[in-house]
Amino acid sequence: MKPNIILFMTDQQRWDSLGCYGSDFAETPNIDSLSDDAAVFQNAYSSCPACIPARGCLLTGLNQYNLGSVTYRAPLKADYPVTLPKLLKKQGYRTVAVGKNHFNPQRAMHGYDKIFLDESGRIESKGFMSDYTAWFKSQTGSAKILSADMDFNG
Repeated sequence: MKPNIILFMTDQQRWDSLGCYGSDFAETPNIDSLSDDAAVFQNAYSSCPACIPARGCLLTGLNQYNLGSVTYRAPLKADYPVTLPKLLKKQGYRTVAVGKNHFNPQRAMHGYDKIFLDESGRIESKGFMSDYTAWFKSQTGSAKILSADMDFNG
């Protein structure tokens, strides 16, 4: 039986903000519990400090210059010949992305079987609505998630 793989990509999260790495100021019981039965890397580095290209580098194996994305403002292009989800699918895995991807177009799959998308308010296609916004609207009757006093980083 193949092992399950869960890959967490968090934005700008330092290693010392996780209990499984010995944090004495942050409580992360769910991640700590997962780490008890997981590969926990002691020396892992991002190839790029900006979140969008960092995700793309991990997705494709390319550096940020060959990826064509070096800033927060450059979403990942429509298709790359090799992606981690495509490679995993060839090995019999089912792949799912949850959260923001910063793809262009926004619903590009890049080899994922399913995507539950939340783009933190980013709308680049006419009529686009993220899955989280659609769920929120189904629960409340309104797609308005934020107040005038708070943005997605608020």
